Amino acid sequence: MADEKKVAPAQAEAKKEPEIKEFVTRPLIEKDFQIIKYEIVTEATQKMRTEDNALVFAVDKHATKPEIKAAIQALFHAKVASVNTIQVRGKNRRVGKFAGKLPDYKKAIVRFDSSFDLGKIEAALASEEMKPNAEPEEKPEEAEAKAKKAPSKKAAPKAEKKAAEKKEPAAEEAK
Repeated sequence: MADEKKVAPAQAEAKKEPEIKEFVTRPLIEKDFQIIKYEIVTEATQKMRTEDNALVFAVDKHATKPEIKAAIQALFHAKVASVNTIQVRGKNRRVGKFAGKLPDYKKAIVRFDSSFDLGKIEAALASEEMKPNAEPEEKPEEAEAKAKKAPSKKAAPKAEKKAAEKKEPAAEEAK
């Protein structure tokens, strides 16, 4: 009986271990591409990338922190630890005698979970796949084939004139 009691607590301890769940995000929506405009890359943001595991983005002026967090998680499939936002005023600029002002924008500092590698996001930002309206590039062979099939604008009128000239002599001979 003593042996049975010792086995039962060992089994209970094995059952109490928490299961590690894989991080799952919601699917991408078009609004995600409207919220996140572009990444801001400066010396200060590069330092934040290495030390704080954070990236800095220019975002829509009306986007909230939860919206920004959801968009980043959906775009990059990464767990976001925190989002801090800053309203940046546009600077005054002068070109010759003309004075103007750069537009205001919102900046978001996004800190990722410590277990996440930023190399994945850097690769995604560099690739063309992240653009919503990206069209696949044509191979040079396909482009040449299309060029041969479709007559150029200059060639079409010349071809029509030649066809008309051939018909006219045939019509004169018939008379």
